Amino acid sequence: MTDFLDRPILSAWVYKKCVRNDPHIFPKATAMGVQRIHISLEAFELAYQTILGSGLDVEITLGTPEWALSDDANLDRFKEGVERARVDGVRVHLDIEPWADPAWKKMSNEEKAACLMRMASLLAYAREKTKKDVSLAVVNQLSKIKLHGGLSGDEYLADKADSIVLMDYRSDSNAVIISAAQWALHKNHDITVGVNIPKGKTKENAKAHAQKLIQQRFITGIALHPLGDFV
Repeated sequence: MTDFLDRPILSAWVYKKCVRNDPHIFPKATAMGVQRIHISLEAFELAYQTILGSGLDVEITLGTPEWALSDDANLDRFKEGVERARVDGVRVHLDIEPWADPAWKKMSNEEKAACLMRMASLLAYAREKTKKDVSLAVVNQLSKIKLHGGLSGDEYLADKADSIVLMDYRSDSNAVIISAAQWALHKNHDITVGVNIPKGKTKENAKAHAQKLIQQRFITGIALHPLGDFV
């Protein structure tokens, strides 16, 4: 049980700065009810012995927009992270997010569709190499993208991923609930919603937002972003 919510938190992000600043971050996560950690490759390499002995489910977070923007992207770091996940028996969380790159807004539908197909290819590679489920960070705007066969962008990625983390940091809970419901329609798998503390807001604001989200039956849980802001 946690003092943040009245039910366990499904997951949280941990980065290198958090590991360096707080050597007790993983016991704190367990005490809060966190079940799964999305941890950057750098943080994992820094604290892998501690986290593997923590009892937490671990997903190494891998991603940069460039991996989806071009067929010529350098994927060495991606393959290194997947191999590390395979060796240590943990899962991969893909946080590629090409829509975060300024070039995204200028792309045609066909170019955006190509980005999503590259994401799907990386997801399939990670699943094949690790022999484990792979989760994927998404946003709601992907419903506007159309792929061959009439699928929308969210339908396409929902079919490819094993679980979805909706990175839709809006202050309006109703807007996020609508987004999550749209993803939940596509496939019966975990739908986790990211929650952060926006600039000028407090932990209590985030708590109220999260409480409203987890009342929805199709939202599996919330993901704190990043964990260090909440402990």
